Amino acid sequence: YVKLNDKYKNLIYPGIYVNNINLSGMKKKEVKTKLEEEKKEILEKKVVFSNINGDYEYIFKDLNVSLDIDKIYEEIINYNKNLSIIDKLRILIKKQKVKNFNLIFTYNDENINSFVEELENKVNAEVRNDAIIVDGDHNVSYDAGINGFILDEEATNKKLVILLNNYNSDEKIELDGAVTNKEVTYGNLSSIDTKISSYSTWFDPYGNRGSNIILAAQKMNGSVVMPGEEFSFNAAVGPYTYGAGYRVSTAYVNGDVSEAIGGGVCQLASTLYNAELRAGLTTTQRQNHIFAANYVPYGLDATVYADSVDLKFKNELEYPIYIISYNNGGNLIVDIWSNSKAIEGKKFEPYAVYYNGGYHAYLKIYENDNLIETRYLNSSYYKTHD
Repeated sequence: YVKLNDKYKNLIYPGIYVNNINLSGMKKKEVKTKLEEEKKEILEKKVVFSNINGDYEYIFKDLNVSLDIDKIYEEIINYNKNLSIIDKLRILIKKQKVKNFNLIFTYNDENINSFVEELENKVNAEVRNDAIIVDGDHNVSYDAGINGFILDEEATNKKLVILLNNYNSDEKIELDGAVTNKEVTYGNLSSIDTKISSYSTWFDPYGNRGSNIILAAQKMNGSVVMPGEEFSFNAAVGPYTYGAGYRVSTAYVNGDVSEAIGGGVCQLASTLYNAELRAGLTTTQRQNHIFAANYVPYGLDATVYADSVDLKFKNELEYPIYIISYNNGGNLIVDIWSNSKAIEGKKFEPYAVYYNGGYHAYLKIYENDNLIETRYLNSSYYKTHD
């Protein structure tokens, strides 16, 4: 043991640790290097502050604190140097941990208060209820909203001090504060994230007909159809009355060209029909015009009238759909939004062919660019103008 003791003459004795890191057999320079490495690792260590709105990540370096490795270094070296021969022999014989030094954060009240103020600016929030957001480019997204929160500064100060004095035991801090719970109204629409189909037609945005189309698009815009629900065009945009804002314009009435309140809204119905076909939705009611309309392919139009003629479809997808309809300088656009998995990568392509005096519509269904099905939709027969 005397020979073994001589071996540790300029080395750290066994059983000496810092932050439970074994320093046994290290030279003084190696101890200093190890302390520098440990300091860097600790200051980069993640600290998570959590409240009702989520987690806020920092590292210890962000807390305006430091680690005095010079002081710990001197304590370690002096402890090693001042061991008695009996203590040294006892350490060599037992070969067990006898002393563990801990790197301690240095800070003052100003450091703590400064960080709490910074944290307060980040976590304090006014309550905002959830919502469906449509941006300037007509993209749809779900905003989950946020709960109101006011940080309890005094409680946070105390928890920070505990953390800094015992940083190995707890690196996630639950923040105390006053909470105002948000109202969740649109949570069932949170899955909406993708435009699954779109269709557009051109119209003259001026005059009574243009006014009627624009008004109907505004009324239909934002319509929601949940899984299993049926959408009714007339219910969404009607009634077609002066009181509802509609004007008199050209329409097909009783097999002839005439004037009617709301004339022109059929173009929106036809645009929607083409959009819903491309979304793989199931049409439950659709009637073609008496005379063929020139704004969509023949056989792919849809007319509506008062309460007697409607366009309806059912959402048989697993996700809700959200309808966007708007006018862009005479370009009438209908977009259908849902979840990215709603149509499972399928593509739907409606078309119509003419034979035996009518236009017969079909729907091609593609999967991974491969045609997997051609589905019959309906047949349309039109009168000709005298």
